[in-house]
Amino acid sequence: DDDDDDDDTPTTLELWYRRAQTMVERDLQSLSEAAAVDGQIDATSLDDDMAEMLQLYLDHQETWQEVCLVLEKKDQQQQQQTESSSALVLNRPMALKLTENLGQLVLLGAYRMDTDKKKIDKRRPSLEKFMKAFGPECAVYIGGPDDQDRPAELIHGIADLPGSTEIAPGTGIYRGGMAAAVDGVLSGAFQPLEFRFFVGRHKFPRATVPVELLAEEEEDVNDARTRGSDKEDDDDESAAAFLTSLTLDLSVVLGKYQPIACARCLVLKQCISLPKPLWHEVMELSGGDMYEISQLELNKEGDTNFIQIVDDDEDDDDSDSEIEIVDELSELFEFDDDEDDDDQYYGGR
Repeated sequence: DDDDDDDDTPTTLELWYRRAQTMVERDLQSLSEAAAVDGQIDATSLDDDMAEMLQLYLDHQETWQEVCLVLEKKDQQQQQQTESSSALVLNRPMALKLTENLGQLVLLGAYRMDTDKKKIDKRRPSLEKFMKAFGPECAVYIGGPDDQDRPAELIHGIADLPGSTEIAPGTGIYRGGMAAAVDGVLSGAFQPLEFRFFVGRHKFPRATVPVELLAEEEEDVNDARTRGSDKEDDDDESAAAFLTSLTLDLSVVLGKYQPIACARCLVLKQCISLPKPLWHEVMELSGGDMYEISQLELNKEGDTNFIQIVDDDEDDDDSDSEIEIVDELSELFEFDDDEDDDDQYYGGR
């Protein structure tokens, strides 16, 4: 009997999780009720708590269950360097095959047709070779919101691939070596899905002040993001300085990310039709509280659903703001064979 009682007793983490879930649902309902007829929310009309919840919710939607690989990290002893730390999102699949324009983005980066056309024409042979190797089968991912106009980052586990470097000693994870990868696939030495291409990344600027001091300004940052027009000039400058100093360490301090040891097999696997989402697999392997949070998320009804405040564009008499349940990963970026559509996305101003 005692064992049965113990099994039914929720853990401390589960109690806090349930309370947080109830609070979030309540506050999101309040936010939806604050929307105007057109579905828009005026953040300046919200009180401090609701404004902070709105910002947290928007941040959550953008980074929901991300699993990131840290490519490089600058510590405070490297403050004289201007480069930022960077990370790739591993579990945001974008495409499994290439059109010419997507191949061009992956290999060469985005371009302005009127200024860079000569450069593209000059590299046309290398693009055709790349498409021959990876066009029919290529795993492309959205690596993050920054640098999406740059050539894709190539990640693989081939130690002796010319032109590649190990991201950290002993990891067995390598970046770069595009030319050798193309040649290897064409020769049959490698398979296309031995490589992962990431368009974009997360960039974290170098620290300009100690992380501990920045963390103390969290409330000012949330307030500045949602209602900057209401703040005094000095507070605006302080909040702006905070936002430009948002380092990777600070993101960890604020609970946005949980650092764990890097696992080569998880980084190199393709996140396509996995039996278990990568985020849950990583959380379960981490054990402890991470495992329990994963189980709570899996058991939660509508685990992959989001609540999104949307507009009702139809001219109905009863057109009020409504809540729509959407699945963030239900639709990947699709690149069909219509090159005109691709030109509009990649080649336009």
